[in-house]
Amino acid sequence: MRPFIKTALLLIVSIVVSGLIGESAARVGFPQWREFLSEWFMDRTVVPGFGAVSIGRAGFDGYFSQNNGDFRVHIKINKFGHRQSGSVADSDGRVWIVGDSFAFGWGVDGDQMTSSKLEVAANIRTYNIASPGADICGYQALVSRIPKKFKPRGIIVMLTLENDIRIYNCAAENSQMQSASDVDIRINLPTAKEFMMKHSALYNVSAVTAKRSPVLRELLMTVGLLARPHIKHGSFGEDDIERRGASVVSELKVLRDMVPADTPFATLLIPSRFEVRDNDNLFRRLREAVKKQLSNHNLDVIDPFEAFRKAGFTATHFAHDGHWSPRGHQIAAAAAAQWIQERGLQ
Repeated sequence: MRPFIKTALLLIVSIVVSGLIGESAARVGFPQWREFLSEWFMDRTVVPGFGAVSIGRAGFDGYFSQNNGDFRVHIKINKFGHRQSGSVADSDGRVWIVGDSFAFGWGVDGDQMTSSKLEVAANIRTYNIASPGADICGYQALVSRIPKKFKPRGIIVMLTLENDIRIYNCAAENSQMQSASDVDIRINLPTAKEFMMKHSALYNVSAVTAKRSPVLRELLMTVGLLARPHIKHGSFGEDDIERRGASVVSELKVLRDMVPADTPFATLLIPSRFEVRDNDNLFRRLREAVKKQLSNHNLDVIDPFEAFRKAGFTATHFAHDGHWSPRGHQIAAAAAAQWIQERGLQ
């Protein structure tokens, strides 16, 4: 065998052995390495007539961490896939909180979620029906999953202005949606990162080390391997706001009609962090337009923007993650409690 072939083989074997030793050491020294991937506590299900939607993994009881150090929180999912104690039967007669990762309480403990804070602020029982990554079509699916014999005392839909405002056609989209077992797997940087997060303790140790080092973090952002925090992704024009708002209102009315007609129904607007932080004019126009269109269709609106602006961006959001800190949830709950009181739902 030629010398350079031997050298190459020895190098490969050395790299493999070193990697295995490093992986083994990381698993022993960093037993919580699995906490950084939301896939551990999330699942997907198919809702008849609504297609596939993400829900919590039934019975999960563990921790979820952000590798940049923003949070480490306890996640507990009930048997029906909700981040809610008790059974789905407990939803009967309570105020339902419907939404995406904000309503789910991404990054905060269970007693710090908007739904939990609202119970204290308004002295009323709530039930959390939320799923990270869902939009209004997903909210319809989540409400549809609740057995029909259970009725809400009221519903608050938490609408994320940054990514929920688009042109919808839920009926058409649901008919084309892939089933939970028919997922298109594509190989790219995000999927590669997800694979490594799921299977490698050594990768997770390295990611935590890099993201918590200012020098390494800046280097990763410079070369494009790490996104800078709180940067706009995608955009829309002012001439598109009215059409998007009309589409949102149309699908929210469909959601409202899924429950008894006399059910108090409100939309809580989750303000854009860019308006809270930068007084962004485009998102201000969007919020005001959506608020006006909802009111014109006799849909109650809860708008906590002024309270968020007064508290400030840093106090209400995580340093790197775009979600609310516990203070943000407290502000949203206070605004929702005022609506509860005005509606006399206690």
